[in-house]
Amino acid sequence: MSDELDPPSEEDTGRRRAFRRWLQEADGLSGFSIRRGVTTTMVYLCLVGFGLFSLSRVPLNRLPEVDLPVIAVVTTYVGAGPQDIETLLTEPIERAVASVEGVETVQSTSRQGTSIVIIQFTWGTNMDAAEVEVRKNLELFAQDFLPAEASRPLTFAFDPSLAPVMFMALDGPLDGHQLRRIATEQVQPYLGRVDGVAAAEVMGGLDREVQVRLDPRWLQANGISPSNVADALRGANVVMPSGAVDDGTQRLNLQPTSLFTNVDEIRDVIVGQRGGRPIRLREVAEVVDTFEEETHVVTADGAAAVMVAVRKQSDANTVETARNVADALPEIEERLPEGVQLVPLFDESRPILRSIGNLGMTMGQAFLLTGLVLLMFLRSWRTSLITVIAIPTSIVVAFVAMDALGVTLNLISMAGLALAIGMLVDNGIVVLEASFQHIERGAGPAEAALAGAKEMGMPLVASTLTTVVVFMPILLVEGIAGELFRDMVLTICITLLASLVVALSLVPLMASRMLDEREPNRFERFLKRATVGLDRLGPRYERALSWALARRKRVVAVALLAFGASLALVPMLGQDFLPAADVSEIRVEVTAAPGTALEEMRHLVGVVESTIRDTVPEAEVVTADYGTAEGFGAIFGGTANKGTLRARLPIPTERERTQQEIEAQLTERFRDIPGIEVEIAGFSLGGGGGDIVVKLFSEDLDQLREFGERLRGELEQVEGVREARFSMLHGAPELSLRYDRERMRVLGVSPGVVASTVAAYYQGIPATVYREGGDEFAVRVRMPTESRRDLDGLRYLPIPLPAGGTVPLGSLVEVGDQLGPVDIERENQRRLAKVEISREEGTDLGTLTSRVEDRIDAEGVPEGMYVELGGTAEDLRDAFFKLAMALLAALILVYMVMASQFESLLEPFVIMFTVPLAIIGVVLALAITGTSLQVTALVGVILLGGVVVNNGIVLIDVIKRRREDGLSLVDAALEAARTRLRPILMTALTTILGMLPLSVGVGDGAETWAPMARAVVGGMIVSTVLTLFVIPVLYVMVAGTRERFARRRGPKRAEPALREAA
Repeated sequence: MSDELDPPSEEDTGRRRAFRRWLQEADGLSGFSIRRGVTTTMVYLCLVGFGLFSLSRVPLNRLPEVDLPVIAVVTTYVGAGPQDIETLLTEPIERAVASVEGVETVQSTSRQGTSIVIIQFTWGTNMDAAEVEVRKNLELFAQDFLPAEASRPLTFAFDPSLAPVMFMALDGPLDGHQLRRIATEQVQPYLGRVDGVAAAEVMGGLDREVQVRLDPRWLQANGISPSNVADALRGANVVMPSGAVDDGTQRLNLQPTSLFTNVDEIRDVIVGQRGGRPIRLREVAEVVDTFEEETHVVTADGAAAVMVAVRKQSDANTVETARNVADALPEIEERLPEGVQLVPLFDESRPILRSIGNLGMTMGQAFLLTGLVLLMFLRSWRTSLITVIAIPTSIVVAFVAMDALGVTLNLISMAGLALAIGMLVDNGIVVLEASFQHIERGAGPAEAALAGAKEMGMPLVASTLTTVVVFMPILLVEGIAGELFRDMVLTICITLLASLVVALSLVPLMASRMLDEREPNRFERFLKRATVGLDRLGPRYERALSWALARRKRVVAVALLAFGASLALVPMLGQDFLPAADVSEIRVEVTAAPGTALEEMRHLVGVVESTIRDTVPEAEVVTADYGTAEGFGAIFGGTANKGTLRARLPIPTERERTQQEIEAQLTERFRDIPGIEVEIAGFSLGGGGGDIVVKLFSEDLDQLREFGERLRGELEQVEGVREARFSMLHGAPELSLRYDRERMRVLGVSPGVVASTVAAYYQGIPATVYREGGDEFAVRVRMPTESRRDLDGLRYLPIPLPAGGTVPLGSLVEVGDQLGPVDIERENQRRLAKVEISREEGTDLGTLTSRVEDRIDAEGVPEGMYVELGGTAEDLRDAFFKLAMALLAALILVYMVMASQFESLLEPFVIMFTVPLAIIGVVLALAITGTSLQVTALVGVILLGGVVVNNGIVLIDVIKRRREDGLSLVDAALEAARTRLRPILMTALTTILGMLPLSVGVGDGAETWAPMARAVVGGMIVSTVLTLFVIPVLYVMVAGTRERFARRRGPKRAEPALREAA
């Protein structure tokens, strides 16, 4: 018969009865969990259920929901030049908004007819309240100083969540007008009703328009002005309520209508009389039912296209919204004409799903590797199962708190979960290892589980708190770094606290039921044979530690020397803000010379698109968008000489080249394209404008232009600079009209009449609307395109006289050539110009910033001008400084936690020595992998500050316990090191292997977190190896010195007492 069937001895029975009585009296979470196993199980089942429900509610986004602390104020003043705009609009608005609480920077651009003021607030500002304060200050301090002719300031806050989540092309065998009409009437309204969609914007194609093409010669011959034509059209196309007729029995409303029912009625409108004969519109103009004049072009793969941009609601889930749109497309396409279909071009949810799926796979790999480590060391599938169950339980339970705190599932929070996988198991391992030791001493499973949990309870609380508190300062970091890492910090802290509760409740419960002294089965015997080498580690380590304890000063000196050498290597690593992300989309911005015509832009953009096609054959689709901006872009004065091209790439695993390699090759090809500036716009979370922005401040615009252009040429020669662009472009070529005011006074012609007549001929007058089939189309009065292209014809343009007749424009004005006004930029009420620098692939930002600063110092700055650096370089320095302060604060908090646990001010310093040991590993890991020191790597260093001390805490706690048992200092250190070797190796390996998949940096979004994982892996490897030797050695040195000092002081304190007693 097996031992399991043998009746228990009287001694065992008595011991178990005594344990049950002790268990009933035991306090604490562990005792309750073991005593009330069913209750504890039900509680965890409820928590897991709530966690899964919370997981289903958590939104999926690419990045955390960040309130961008930016407000724009846009004001227009038609006809005013940049300097007038600066004086009359921009300066009063800047003064008014500068006093709003929380304002960090006020930037402005004064351009022809438009003032744009961008207000940057400190991160974390309540933007709803800030927007109200800005509007109130504008009303109180600026409105009375603005010209009456200027528009009211338009104020709005930037909301990055309103960026388009999908771009679709409407394709079919129809022309652009028909496709746009279908998009506007049949696609846009239906998409707007899809759950989560805020709006659908139609781009491209042409709207129908009735053009009244004036013939200046016939107008002059008949004495008719363009304004006469516009007024006649308005008067002939009216609906005007005219009261009612009341005959005493009923009241009848009068509703005279005179709406155009066809285009011929427009042609027959009477626009004047000559010799008593009415003159109809057809006699002085050609009326054409056509399309609006093209000013904005959208293409897909070189062909004219109509695109639909879908924007989600600010609180909507990106992935859910995109899925809802995709589900609605079949129903929408059923309503479309035959052959017309909606083709998705760009879908923001795809990279989100790929990135999060990649992180999920990384978590699965980490989970598997952690389980293998546990099997190797514990050699029991039951024991391994306990810790393996603890990991997902901790994560699922943590989802409840994540949902309550508003943490979404995004690349940041998912990376936090992936990083936490290896750490979650540490608490469970420590409890199980302690329980094993009690079983080896003869305790039963339940007794051993409770004793192990109670013995390791305080060290576990302290070690978990040290990991949690290191992240607390990050939550207080201002700027983009603090906002981005908030979700990751909360995720790791929540899951670690959940793992602590699980380790002190669920793990003891499962250990009390699953741990026993039965003979190992075949699989467990195989594991023991396969891992027999691990048994030899203990004696070898004990011998090595004995050798180290005999040479204490030498060991500490070597550790200090290695730390100093690692610090010397830090400057050689280079510095970057964040690694370049492969988002499978390349965005190219093109800028032609000011004043470039649309046809020339078509040619230039076509050259750029052909270059992209030739260089990037793997591109799935290439779209182009250029010309005068529409919609939101028009608010900021988007000009006709700029455009944007986008190329969608296959996912990284389906192409041989990385996005960065493709962009580097494109940059070389773009340099050979004449007549246009081409820049690859990278995805950036901070900065803006370029990797490095050199800001030049001076009130002298000529000085800014002269020095800026010279400095741009110098900076382009700096090693590592891919491109340098100067912000002060030359003005667009213009034709100036200088009034002959004396002649105009004699003829009785006002400047306003001249300006309005010229505007009517060239810009056109929207006179009225033509209604057909429920739709409205503009009726525009204007000269035909051929006449507007005739520069000489401008001088002979007929200007009407008050007394009748006309005079040629050339007799009233002098027509001359000139360059148009230049935009004036300001920052914090100071004029500035900028040199925007993009770096070459392989050049780190920190090194390039130093080179740029050296070149500026060598060039010298003119008197009256000063220089500042901005862009991503500024964000880098700001983030590094704030994270360094956060690291310092974290280490202080860790020390305070350990001082509270050990009730000692000296012993925590011994454990804190593990941090510089980890720094050695961080520097080595980054140097070996060729990774620069980045913001994410620095966050990894902060994480290490709380993780590497955990083993030291438990080790020192066991040494103190063995000292209380009567062992000498050296023997206590050897005994503690021997008994803690296995759990230290297990916790270190689970953390290292848990982060190893993330450190490889393979897959969508992985490159962002690879530096952090590499820093943690390198720091953990080196700190674990050195901690096993340096911490016991250092503790023996410190404790021995303290004991010798106490012995010396003991007799001295005793002598006065002895004399007094005598």
